[in-house]
Amino acid sequence: MYKIQITIKVGNDDSGVLYFNCLLHKSSSPLNRLIDHSFYESLLDGIPDGEHYELELMEKWYLNHKYSKLLHIRTSLLNSRNFVCYLQKISDIVAALRVFLVWSIGTAFTVTSGKDFLEIYTGNVDSFIETMKNEYGIVATSTLFTPQ
Repeated sequence: MYKIQITIKVGNDDSGVLYFNCLLHKSSSPLNRLIDHSFYESLLDGIPDGEHYELELMEKWYLNHKYSKLLHIRTSLLNSRNFVCYLQKISDIVAALRVFLVWSIGTAFTVTSGKDFLEIYTGNVDSFIETMKNEYGIVATSTLFTPQ
Protein backbone atom coordinates (compact mmCIF):
# COMPACT_ATOMS: atom_id res chain seq x y z
CA MET A 1 0.00 0.00 0.00
CA TYR A 2 1.13 3.55 -0.72
CA LYS A 3 0.16 6.98 0.56
CA ILE A 4 -0.10 9.97 -1.75
CA GLN A 5 -0.11 13.51 -0.35
CA ILE A 6 -0.72 16.49 -2.62
CA THR A 7 -0.54 20.13 -1.54
CA ILE A 8 -2.58 22.59 -3.61
CA LYS A 9 -2.13 26.35 -3.50
CA VAL A 10 -5.14 28.45 -4.43
CA GLY A 11 -4.52 32.10 -5.28
CA ASN A 12 -1.57 34.28 -4.38
CA ASP A 13 -1.51 34.20 -0.59
CA ASP A 14 -0.57 31.50 1.88
CA SER A 15 -4.10 31.23 3.31
CA GLY A 16 -5.26 29.26 0.29
CA VAL A 17 -3.47 25.96 0.84
CA LEU A 18 -5.33 22.65 0.75
CA TYR A 19 -3.96 19.21 1.60
CA PHE A 20 -5.18 15.98 0.04
CA ASN A 21 -4.13 12.52 1.22
CA CYS A 22 -5.11 9.10 0.00
CA LEU A 23 -4.13 5.51 0.52
CA LEU A 24 -3.58 3.63 -2.69
CA HIS A 25 -5.02 0.11 -2.54
CA LYS A 26 -4.07 -2.48 -5.15
CA SER A 27 -6.06 -5.62 -5.76
CA SER A 28 -5.73 -8.24 -8.45
CA SER A 29 -9.23 -9.67 -8.26
CA PRO A 30 -12.69 -8.10 -8.52
CA LEU A 31 -13.58 -10.04 -5.38
CA ASN A 32 -11.06 -7.97 -3.39
CA ARG A 33 -12.24 -4.49 -4.36
CA LEU A 34 -12.92 -2.12 -1.45
CA ILE A 35 -15.52 -0.05 -3.29
CA ASP A 36 -18.87 -1.81 -3.42
CA HIS A 37 -19.61 -3.75 -6.57
CA SER A 38 -22.85 -1.84 -7.18
CA PHE A 39 -20.77 1.28 -7.91
CA TYR A 40 -18.79 -0.48 -10.60
CA GLU A 41 -21.78 -2.31 -12.04
CA SER A 42 -23.98 0.79 -12.31
CA LEU A 43 -21.40 3.24 -13.64
CA LEU A 44 -18.92 1.12 -15.56
CA ASP A 45 -19.05 -1.91 -17.78
CA GLY A 46 -18.81 -4.04 -14.66
CA ILE A 47 -16.14 -4.55 -12.03
CA PRO A 48 -12.64 -4.00 -13.50
CA ASP A 49 -10.76 -7.23 -14.14
CA GLY A 50 -7.15 -7.79 -13.23
CA GLU A 51 -4.92 -5.44 -11.29
CA HIS A 52 -6.78 -2.28 -10.24
CA TYR A 53 -6.06 0.56 -7.81
CA GLU A 54 -8.59 2.32 -5.57
CA LEU A 55 -7.81 5.65 -3.89
CA GLU A 56 -9.10 5.86 -0.32
CA LEU A 57 -9.45 9.44 0.91
CA MET A 58 -7.99 10.23 4.32
CA GLU A 59 -9.49 13.68 4.99
CA LYS A 60 -13.07 14.25 6.03
CA TRP A 61 -13.34 18.07 5.77
CA TYR A 62 -14.81 18.01 2.28
CA LEU A 63 -17.67 15.66 3.23
CA ASN A 64 -19.49 18.50 5.01
CA HIS A 65 -18.35 21.27 2.67
CA LYS A 66 -21.12 23.42 1.19
CA TYR A 67 -20.25 22.05 -2.27
CA SER A 68 -19.82 18.43 -1.16
CA LYS A 69 -22.52 17.22 -3.55
CA LEU A 70 -20.34 18.38 -6.45
CA LEU A 71 -17.27 16.46 -5.25
CA HIS A 72 -16.44 13.13 -6.85
CA ILE A 73 -16.40 10.91 -3.77
CA ARG A 74 -17.86 7.44 -3.33
CA THR A 75 -18.62 6.16 0.15
CA SER A 76 -18.36 2.40 -0.14
CA LEU A 77 -21.41 0.45 0.91
CA LEU A 78 -19.06 -2.37 1.96
CA ASN A 79 -17.08 -0.48 4.59
CA SER A 80 -18.27 3.18 4.79
CA ARG A 81 -14.83 4.38 3.67
CA ASN A 82 -14.50 7.25 1.18
CA PHE A 83 -12.85 6.84 -2.21
CA VAL A 84 -12.12 8.96 -5.24
CA CYS A 85 -15.01 8.39 -7.62
CA TYR A 86 -13.32 7.53 -10.91
CA LEU A 87 -15.12 5.75 -13.70
CA GLN A 88 -12.29 3.87 -15.41
CA LYS A 89 -9.86 1.12 -14.53
CA ILE A 90 -6.69 2.36 -12.79
CA SER A 91 -4.16 -0.25 -13.77
CA ASP A 92 -0.86 1.11 -12.44
CA ILE A 93 0.70 3.47 -9.90
CA VAL A 94 1.45 6.20 -12.44
CA ALA A 95 -2.20 6.25 -13.55
CA ALA A 96 -3.32 6.36 -9.91
CA LEU A 97 -1.04 9.30 -9.20
CA ARG A 98 -2.39 11.19 -12.23
CA VAL A 99 -6.00 10.46 -11.21
CA PHE A 100 -5.36 11.74 -7.69
CA LEU A 101 -3.57 14.85 -9.00
CA VAL A 102 -6.49 15.75 -11.28
CA TRP A 103 -8.99 14.95 -8.52
CA SER A 104 -7.11 17.11 -5.98
CA ILE A 105 -6.70 20.10 -8.29
CA GLY A 106 -10.28 19.69 -9.47
CA THR A 107 -11.61 19.45 -5.92
CA ALA A 108 -9.71 22.62 -4.98
CA PHE A 109 -11.39 24.32 -7.94
CA THR A 110 -14.82 23.03 -6.94
CA VAL A 111 -14.61 24.05 -3.26
CA THR A 112 -13.41 27.55 -4.18
CA SER A 113 -15.74 28.18 -7.15
CA GLY A 114 -18.85 26.09 -6.51
CA LYS A 115 -18.50 24.56 -9.99
CA ASP A 116 -17.94 20.91 -10.88
CA PHE A 117 -14.42 20.61 -12.29
CA LEU A 118 -15.65 18.06 -14.84
CA GLU A 119 -17.24 20.99 -16.69
CA ILE A 120 -13.66 22.05 -17.54
CA TYR A 121 -11.71 18.80 -17.56
CA THR A 122 -11.54 17.34 -21.08
CA GLY A 123 -9.47 14.25 -20.29
CA ASN A 124 -6.14 15.91 -21.06
CA VAL A 125 -4.25 16.00 -17.75
CA ASP A 126 -1.51 18.41 -18.82
CA SER A 127 -3.97 20.87 -20.37
CA PHE A 128 -6.15 20.76 -17.23
CA ILE A 129 -3.17 21.46 -14.96
CA GLU A 130 -2.15 24.44 -17.13
CA THR A 131 -5.71 25.80 -17.27
CA MET A 132 -6.11 25.56 -13.51
CA LYS A 133 -2.78 27.33 -12.99
CA ASN A 134 -3.14 30.07 -15.61
CA GLU A 135 -6.86 30.85 -15.38
CA TYR A 136 -7.71 30.07 -11.75
CA GLY A 137 -4.42 30.27 -9.82
CA ILE A 138 -4.69 26.67 -8.60
CA VAL A 139 -1.34 24.85 -8.49
CA ALA A 140 -0.07 21.59 -7.05
CA THR A 141 2.99 22.72 -5.10
CA SER A 142 4.12 19.34 -3.82
CA THR A 143 3.42 15.66 -4.23
CA LEU A 144 4.65 13.04 -1.78
CA PHE A 145 4.44 9.34 -2.56
CA THR A 146 5.42 6.95 0.24
CA PRO A 147 5.07 3.23 0.97
CA GLN A 148 2.96 2.38 4.01
